[in-house]
Amino acid sequence: MATHPTTCPLDCPDACGMLAETDASGALVKLVGNPAHPYSSGHLCGKTAIFRELQDSDARLVTPLVREGDRLVPATWDDALARIAERVAAVEPARVLSLGYAGNMGRLARKYPERVMNALGATATDGGVCDGEAILGHELVFGRAVGADLTRLAEAPALVVWGCDVARTLQHSLPRVRELCRAGKPVVVVDVHRGDTARRVERWGGRAVIVRPGSDAALLTALAREAFEQGCVDRDARAADCVGLDEYEASVRSGPTLDEAAAACGITLDEAGALHRLLATERAWVKAGIGWTRRRRGANAIRALACLVAVHGLEDRFHFESGDLFREHVTRIVRPDLRPAGVAPRVVEHVALGPALARGDYGAVFVWGHNPAVTLPDSISVRAGLSRDDCFVVVHELFLTETAALADVVLPAASFLEQTDVYTSYGHRCLQYTRRVVAPPGEARGNVDAFRAIGRALGLPEDVWRDDEEALARDLLAHLAQDLTGDDRARLERGEPVALPATPSADRGTPSGRIELVSEVAERRGGPRVPTPEAGDPPSAAPDGRLGESGRFQLHCAPSVHTHNSTYLHSPRHLARLGAPTCALHPDDARELGVVEGDAVTLSNARAALTLRARLSDDAPRGMVVVDGLFPSSATPEGLGLNALTGPIPGELGRGNSYYSTRVDVARAATPLAAAAALER
Repeated sequence: MATHPTTCPLDCPDACGMLAETDASGALVKLVGNPAHPYSSGHLCGKTAIFRELQDSDARLVTPLVREGDRLVPATWDDALARIAERVAAVEPARVLSLGYAGNMGRLARKYPERVMNALGATATDGGVCDGEAILGHELVFGRAVGADLTRLAEAPALVVWGCDVARTLQHSLPRVRELCRAGKPVVVVDVHRGDTARRVERWGGRAVIVRPGSDAALLTALAREAFEQGCVDRDARAADCVGLDEYEASVRSGPTLDEAAAACGITLDEAGALHRLLATERAWVKAGIGWTRRRRGANAIRALACLVAVHGLEDRFHFESGDLFREHVTRIVRPDLRPAGVAPRVVEHVALGPALARGDYGAVFVWGHNPAVTLPDSISVRAGLSRDDCFVVVHELFLTETAALADVVLPAASFLEQTDVYTSYGHRCLQYTRRVVAPPGEARGNVDAFRAIGRALGLPEDVWRDDEEALARDLLAHLAQDLTGDDRARLERGEPVALPATPSADRGTPSGRIELVSEVAERRGGPRVPTPEAGDPPSAAPDGRLGESGRFQLHCAPSVHTHNSTYLHSPRHLARLGAPTCALHPDDARELGVVEGDAVTLSNARAALTLRARLSDDAPRGMVVVDGLFPSSATPEGLGLNALTGPIPGELGRGNSYYSTRVDVARAATPLAAAAALER
């Protein structure tokens, strides 16, 4: 038996350390957690613990497929590449869309294909579908995202978790949260529904504060006002570290009082006061999530949180993400200098791709690490666009996903265990170099190998495709490990996870180099100089002329405990755990609708209608319908997934997704759920 250190590739801040065991023949026999990993400490989530369901699946793609009429048929790599070269040659560079994302978070697997796309002169997306609003909102105040060291979370004197379901999205911090509670340290979870983390923290002796959706900025502004009015701000220190302290103070003093904000948020004054005391007296750590910012005004909300943290002087106890701890390295991989002369970079909004695809803006689309037919908003338009006869679609995938099924050429992909790569994290501080553990099945190729072949077939310069994944990985590792000692570099070479030091920067990465409570960048982008307390969503019209969201219920898609976006939708074991898709309703709402537990209910708005099974729960607030994760479109009678209901309307500042601004009506369905029943069987 041989043991190989590796890293979980999923788009998750935990980036867990793993050990892959192989037998004498080189076959994979076991995947377990790596106890030497400083953050994950030998534990894997229930999803990744059974990743072998995907790794060893008979449904994996093992040969290229090309479209013949309405069918995809097997082909050789040479035939597939020749077809790509012929079709793409006739397409203007600006009409070639580079559509990769985070299906594999290895730095090369995710980013190397962009080198080929740059050399082709393709149009890129801004990648904002997950966290565009959150990233910009944080950046406007704090600049680079490094954050507190989560391995030390249990040392915190107190903790505020804002909009982060730790139990589902940051699982390896959950034991540290429990340790805080058991030590009698105050822990408060702020969220819009009582999720797994809120319930557990309450059970452990902590507290959950459930606010109305979209009301966070009002509460955060009032908490900042309270800090100033109660003399909790060290003005001399804050004036030295922050830009715009006086203007920010004047703004929040004109905003809601704590009493007014509590009423607007649907919480008690005691709950609001407890949050103030945690920050002002207990000097709490603050962990911010991403999901709560997926609204039209999401960037404004996280700006409000960041400013509140800053006026209390708690910036070193704040964690949003940590990806900027690692040296800038993306440029080294994607090589924008390889773009053809005279072809300027063109970036379009990821969130708004549905209408653009549907109207025929692109003649060719390359997809990797992404399942846009399932995960992008306005999925009906996305599917329509990818199905156009005049849009040539190439997909590199492990399985015949719902996106791959629409493609003209499908190239079989290698899994993370079948590629050499380098992993960073946006949650912790560990760097890891992972070598290929097993050979890919059949003719599957890794992301680097597949796109090197595409680059050669397209006749692109040798600089694009000359280096293989091993050479690229070693170059990248040497760049990222510059600040490490010889011993740590040797450990990296052996594949061990190594925590990087948080080297102080000359400045924060904001225009001023300081914390910016007032932002001219936000103003230039059409936003307010200071975050505002407005609750809810703006009433402005959508880009396509349709009115803003309407409907009695806010649609809330919670992260699934059993799947990860659409990654595990080809694993029977994961699907069995997921079960038939349900939506949670508050019992009082259900009573008014004439709905009982298990009824088929239809969620509808101007975009689509989906029929799911009702689940009644007091944890779902009134006026909200909660759906856990994404499910295959085949699981609904309409043959549609959840994102048929969401819109291609970017957030106001970060142009990220506004999933949680989606509203729907809910009604008892006229017919039973045959499709769901079949899935359960």
